[in-house]
Amino acid sequence: MPIVFALLIVSAGTFSASMQEVSIEVANSAPPAHFRVLSSTLLPLLEQVDAERLMSHIESLQSFRTRHVHSPKHMADQGIGAACRYLMDEFAAMPGMRVTTQEFQTQWMGTTSTLQNVIAISPGTDEDAAVILVGAHYDSISLDATDGFAAAPGAVDNGSGVAALLELARLLHSTPHRSTLLFVGFSAEEVGLVGSRRFVEQYLPSEGLHPGRLRAVINLDIIGSSSDERGRINDAAIRVFSAPDDPSQSRHLARMTQAYAAYYGADLQIELQETLDRLNRFGDHQSFSNAGYPAVRFTSALENRYHQHTPLDLIADVNPEYLRRATRTLLTVVHALAVGLPAPERVAILSRTDSGYELTWEPVSGADGYVLAIRHEGSLVFDEVRAVGTTRVLWHEDAGVVTSFAVAARDANGDLGYFAGEQSALAAGEWHA
Repeated sequence: MPIVFALLIVSAGTFSASMQEVSIEVANSAPPAHFRVLSSTLLPLLEQVDAERLMSHIESLQSFRTRHVHSPKHMADQGIGAACRYLMDEFAAMPGMRVTTQEFQTQWMGTTSTLQNVIAISPGTDEDAAVILVGAHYDSISLDATDGFAAAPGAVDNGSGVAALLELARLLHSTPHRSTLLFVGFSAEEVGLVGSRRFVEQYLPSEGLHPGRLRAVINLDIIGSSSDERGRINDAAIRVFSAPDDPSQSRHLARMTQAYAAYYGADLQIELQETLDRLNRFGDHQSFSNAGYPAVRFTSALENRYHQHTPLDLIADVNPEYLRRATRTLLTVVHALAVGLPAPERVAILSRTDSGYELTWEPVSGADGYVLAIRHEGSLVFDEVRAVGTTRVLWHEDAGVVTSFAVAARDANGDLGYFAGEQSALAAGEWHA
């Protein structure tokens, strides 16, 4: 049965004479319906996502034969050293991009190797804005995890993630954005997340990037294939994994990514997962969430586990159209984080009444309106995403259904900003009959 919502907009402390009523079917596990907002800043970038360029990156990475941590460091056309230089050269070709590396050592199976994380910095226009990081590991591994010379092409795992990383950097760096963006190619993921752990332990503190400053980490890992080892196909969705504590900053970020996809009508449906990662698997996002940073992992809806970490992880397994659409979806999410207005402050549920909830928040400079996200009891996702016009709202609904509210500002371009942390309806102010 549809649940009827009614919004009574309040401006400058006085009630408006108009009432909007919306009838909506609610499903606990379903993402919010698409808005399909036409952002004047996002659309030109989406049109430039290039499947041929994405596949070319994967071909280059595969051609190095292996990117194992013990593979050659100084050969021009083989090994992890060649892959590292490839990333550096690609980032350096983007005018104005600041490119650096973080060197570290790792010991794996009794052998010590010196490796590098590759870091590209695209400065934002607002020094006070939060920093956003997009990362993908560029190392690979094969059946014999100790063999640095065995074939480990790593096309899907994780050439696909690196290809998307480079394409996102190319496009987002080409246009102004509020937040400074870090694009990072992590090494030594396959041997225990060593590269990302060193990044969190050493690089972030050296740059003053504490959890309040680095507000979002988007990890791209295995995003290029739409089928699994059984031949099943899912080319309509992409999964997002995050720390399961609820509430947690990482789970809030995961919900935000889905809200952005719904708001803009992204190419792929984002499917939130209840777990930190797949069963008995891991990813670089864990290094960040373990240290208190909001971090999520994007992974294709299906994956061929029999080809991972073998000589069979080849570019033939990559679906170019799925990878293009996945990259466009990721561009939608990262663009929102990069250009959107800051989260509203002093968000509060003033009271529960016999009509519903009275909500308020401080105005955000530059806001042209706001978007309210509502989550229902027992739901993993934001169940509804609704546009509102002012900073004071009376939400009419059965008081026992809503669990929490979150709000974000949108600007005149239609771009949606960062969602403030959820406000629990259970902790609402005193009931006023």
